[in-house]
This record gives sequence, structure tokens and C-alpha cells, in this order.
Amino acid sequence: MNSESVPIAGPSLAQRLKRTGPGLIIAAATIGPGSVTLACLAGAKYAYALIWVVAIGAVVRWVYQSMMYRTAIILDKPLMKVIREYNPTLAALTGIACFLSSFAFQIGNATGTAMGLQLFLPGIPINVLIAVGCVLAIALIWAKDVYAALQKVMTAIVLVMLSSFLISLCMSGLPSLSGIAGGLMPKFPDAQAPFTALGLFSTTVVFNAAVFGTYLGRQKKWSVDDIRSGAISMDVGLSVAAITTISLLIMITAAVVLNPQHIVVNSGIAMAKALEPVAGPFAKYVFGLGFFGAAISSLIVTSMTGIGLAQGGLGQEPQLESKGFRLMASCIVVVAGAMGIALGNSPVQLLSASNAASFVSLPVLGVAAILAANSKGMGKFKNNSTQNVMAWLSYGALIALALYYLRQVLVA
Repeated sequence: MNSESVPIAGPSLAQRLKRTGPGLIIAAATIGPGSVTLACLAGAKYAYALIWVVAIGAVVRWVYQSMMYRTAIILDKPLMKVIREYNPTLAALTGIACFLSSFAFQIGNATGTAMGLQLFLPGIPINVLIAVGCVLAIALIWAKDVYAALQKVMTAIVLVMLSSFLISLCMSGLPSLSGIAGGLMPKFPDAQAPFTALGLFSTTVVFNAAVFGTYLGRQKKWSVDDIRSGAISMDVGLSVAAITTISLLIMITAAVVLNPQHIVVNSGIAMAKALEPVAGPFAKYVFGLGFFGAAISSLIVTSMTGIGLAQGGLGQEPQLESKGFRLMASCIVVVAGAMGIALGNSPVQLLSASNAASFVSLPVLGVAAILAANSKGMGKFKNNSTQNVMAWLSYGALIALALYYLRQVLVA
């Protein structure tokens, strides 16, 4: 047999898995207190009616994260640098929008750390606990080997959150399959639902995190070989699957456990009731630990995301391990904590509002990412017709949701 006819074996599954990592880091940052709160709120109040929001958000996230990764790898530079070379003004606007979006998330993250701690320390005012959470986050920002530590801790958080809600759902009985099917049809049950849907969509999509993933990919030394081997697709798939699965598990568990009891999600205690089937009287502690872990991990990464993307948009190269970068990230945590203290009288409402406000970066970054993926330097890896159609349809979905929400606000 001619040796040239023998197929060359590609990388094994284990080898491809070893090349993943950034996707789970940004997934764990995405699954913060806001996403947990909104999924729980949606399930408790609307049962299965807003499942379609998560489903559409997952598709949009997959399309854009894949496109952003591919662009950054082929052009051998982070996405913000690609956008800046394409158009400096667009890059500056994108960087500023990303910073504002990340900061909106941060206010919710700072409040979320306190809500998690308060389930263990109910006698301590939430303002004090916000300060404690911020101090802990800053300490972790200054820890050595941040990337390696975050990858391990955040992967563990994703798995813990997934397993705890899964067990609770299994112990609560099977969800309504007809209800889930009905929830895939886009509709808003009442006038307040668009606000919840916008926050839920924003916290599922989170373009900022996907862009930050291109910086993490450089640390991972991703190359064209990782695209060809399928490692990049695997990383995106793991990331989107983690976000979608956990959001749906929380929403469906709340629909099965909280909705029939007409429990209003207005505190950590109310959300913890979703885990009572598995943890009983210890539910608040199990939920509090997971909620705090999700909040503080998101607080750390989102502070880095906001600074890094703002610097990239303004033409600076973020040095993730430098003292200056960590100092700026720490300052963002401090300011977000102060805002959380000033606005923290209604923590659940603040978390919902901060996630909805983070939508600000999606329209600008969405267009910038499509233009970058179609630039000349992409060669044969630039978007094909199908990818462009998917990208613009995804963009249309997020704009349509935003416009519908604005219409409801104006009518009200």
C-alpha cells in the first residue's frame, strides 16, 4: 500500500480537550449571580414561558463566540486589536461600550457576593458584606498564577452549580414536557416579562466575555491547528453548553419547585427554596455557597474583562498579569462595590437591572465582530455566506428584543 494513502490520525479527544479552557473560564464568569437570579425569577414567575430566550441566546452566543475566536486566531491578535486596525473610532466606541457593560455587571456581582454571604451571616448588614466580598475579590485578583487558578476554580463552580440543580430537579419530579415545548415559542406573558427577558438574554450572550476569551486564547497559544483539529469548536461548545444547561436547569427547577408555591423571588432565601428537595433545611447554605462562588468568580473576571477591552479599544495591549492592570481591576471592584452599597436596598431588583443594563455593548460589538470576520486578512477563513446569514440573523434577534423592550417602556 502506498504510504501516501494512509490517513494521518488527528488529535485524540483527550488532546483536544487539553487545548480547551478559555471557554469554561468565560462560562463561569457568565454564570454569575445575575444569571442565577434571572433564571430563578423567570422560572418562579413565568414557569417555562421564557425558555425561548435562553435558547435563542445560546444560538447567538455560539455564532458570535465561534466567529470571534476564529478571527482572533487567523489574524493572530485579540479581537479588539483587529477592530482597531479596521477602524479606530469603531474600536474606541466598542471598548467604551464593553467597559460600561462590564461595569453594569460588576454592580450586580458585588451585590451577589453579599447575598451569598448573607445566607450564612443573616445578622450582618448587606452593605458590610458587599465590602467583605469586594476585599476577597481584590485579594484573589492579586494572587499569583491567576489564569491557572481561575481555570480550576471556575470549572469546579460550573460543575457544582450544574449538579446541585440537576439533583434538585430530579428529586422534585419531572418537568412538564408540553410546558417546555410551549416555552420555546417566543411570547411575553405580561408587561414586565420583556425586562426579565432582556436581562436573561444579555447574561446568556455576553459578547464581552467572548471577546475576553480571545485574550485567554493567546495565553493558551491557540493556532490554526486548533481550528482544524476541532479544539476551538469543542471549547465553544463546552462554553455554550455550560451556560445554557445551567440557566435552563435553574429556570426549570424554579418552575417545578417555586412556581406552584407562588414564591416571589425577592431574596436569596426565596431562591434557595429551589434546592430544598435535595438539601432540606440546609438548602440556604448549599445555595449560598454556590451563589457566592458564582458571584466572586464573576466579580474577578468581569473586572479584568472591562479594563482589558477598554484598553484594547483605545489601542493599548492589556497586560493581564501586570501590577498596573491588577490595580485598575481592583479599582473597578471598589467602585462597583460602592455603587452596590449606595443602591443595595433591593438586591434582587439591582441584580436584574444591572444585567439588563449590560445590553449596551451588544449592538456595537455585534457589528464590529461581523466586519472583522469579513476582513481581507481572514483569507479562506473569513465568513462564508451561511456564517454571515447566521451572524446577521443573530444580530437581528438581539436588536428586535431590545426594540420590543423599549416599546414596552414607552407604552408604559
